[in-house]
Amino acid sequence: MEIGDSNSQHTPLVSIITLNYNSAALTLQLLESVRLYCSVPYEIIVVDNASRPHEIPSECEQFPHTTLILNDENKGFSGGNNVGIKAAKGEFIFLVNNDTEFTPHLVERLLETLQQNPKIGVVCPLIRYFEPRDTIQFVGFTKVHTFTARNETLGNMEKDEGQYQQLRLSPYAHGAAMLLPRHVVDEVGLMPEDYFLYYEELDWSEQIRRKGYEIAVNPQAVIFHKESASTGKESPLKTYYLTRNRILFMRRNAPLRYFVLFALFFAFFTVPKSLLRYAGKRQHLQAFTDAIKWHFPKKTPLIIALYLSYSIFFSTLFFDFVSRCYVVQFTLYFFARIQCDNYRYAAISVCMRNDSRLAAQTPLAKQRK
Repeated sequence: MEIGDSNSQHTPLVSIITLNYNSAALTLQLLESVRLYCSVPYEIIVVDNASRPHEIPSECEQFPHTTLILNDENKGFSGGNNVGIKAAKGEFIFLVNNDTEFTPHLVERLLETLQQNPKIGVVCPLIRYFEPRDTIQFVGFTKVHTFTARNETLGNMEKDEGQYQQLRLSPYAHGAAMLLPRHVVDEVGLMPEDYFLYYEELDWSEQIRRKGYEIAVNPQAVIFHKESASTGKESPLKTYYLTRNRILFMRRNAPLRYFVLFALFFAFFTVPKSLLRYAGKRQHLQAFTDAIKWHFPKKTPLIIALYLSYSIFFSTLFFDFVSRCYVVQFTLYFFARIQCDNYRYAAISVCMRNDSRLAAQTPLAKQRK
């Protein structure tokens, strides 16, 4: 396999890895944009995830420095990318969706960011929607919320008027385009394959940050993204994996106390809301319920799974409530004891009014007798 040309022998090799699944035309459009705009030494690895025969991009090997790998089964986003990473020869790995298109100086600017900042383990470009082309999709993420397991995409739907110029830190990388050094992959490990589709880059980002690296976005580097071209903007497949992996991400990454909070929110808010939302959409409703059942033993009916969930949540909530009441009561009592007499007696009489035995022992109570 040939390696991309270079104007400088000191510029490292970049392995560009992309997945194809029944979207050969998109993949070929991506390769054409790479050919036009990538001027650093590169190789391209196209991993086909068991597409239909007429959707395999066989023509991609006509592009320079390109290798096509055919999987005998659909390994999903993380599994397919891991196949490409194992085959890559570059010092840097650039994972890109096949529904993206390069712009001038994209790879060069991302590469420069990593070379100048050794603490950065992953860098992403600013992502714009393919249509309209002046609209931002991504310039960073907020952290996943403890309660809802949701986060926000910064800059989304803003018109790009140059308002983002400086290098920015983000808790997570965007799976549509992320460049990282090979040594970071070797240290952290490959992408987690439990997810198959969605949330895997968030989980991988968590692991990368735990190793002490930062995740950055360089707005000077831009890539265009044809959002959800492979799964559809609203599809049962997307509903299933977003729901299933939302729970899986919290199971894998949240401390127990935070997972309990999330589970309560999911059980008492997300489930009823989604059942109403998908009431007239049978396929989406099936996808949503199947996503929940995935986390329970096989052949467990959904109603039993929900019953067990609610039982656990109620029990946890009850014991947590009791323990918190005890702690609050003890704290108030301790605080009252160290205050001056008048404030102490007033605090005890107000905060412990439900405890007649303790209130009866205070000097104020004895004077009234």
